[in-house]
Amino acid sequence: MTPFGQLRGSGTGLGTTALILGGIMLLIQFYAAGLDSAGELLFYRHFALNPALVAAAVEGRAPLAAALWPFFTSLFLHDGWFHLFNNLLFLAIFGTLVERHLGGRRLLALFFVCGLSGSLLQVLIPHDGGPPAALVVGASGGLFGLMGAAFTCGTPALRSGSPQRRLLIVLVVLNALLGLVSASGLLGSLLLIGWQSHLGGFLAGLCLGRLARP
Repeated sequence: MTPFGQLRGSGTGLGTTALILGGIMLLIQFYAAGLDSAGELLFYRHFALNPALVAAAVEGRAPLAAALWPFFTSLFLHDGWFHLFNNLLFLAIFGTLVERHLGGRRLLALFFVCGLSGSLLQVLIPHDGGPPAALVVGASGGLFGLMGAAFTCGTPALRSGSPQRRLLIVLVVLNALLGLVSASGLLGSLLLIGWQSHLGGFLAGLCLGRLARP
């Protein structure tokens, strides 16, 4: 059996809630891909997280509601198919782990709270390598939260010393290195990763995973 063979805990197949989340992301990506250039731009301006708009809303220069709902809607948007499928893979792994141990409701709570934590850190620490009004999309904050929770919620598949735990630690380290390279600006616009949302979501997941133990 491969190291991923036991990632699903005591059950088999994907968790239902994780599958539904992934399906919603996939449908939204199909919808966005079918829009013309003007429609796509308008769509992302309405539903992607815009740190500049949040700052303007805090200062009273923009509607508060328009700045707030993207904290959640942006979790279902992606910058192309590769971005989406990468996140779906992480959702299949970590979402299934967490759901089979904690249940669907706690999975959703973790996903949205950690996603919100990641978005908040993204707004508080803007990406110096991107344009001032750059839009932020992706489920990474919520997914990194599930990743952190998987290590602390007590799931049997990630017991200390298990090959699954070691393999997932490698995934965490690789993503952390990519985030550091992006934050350094060494590659400029060739690699713009929202490391702030990754970090915020992961730290929230580490803390909440322990609290969510059954």
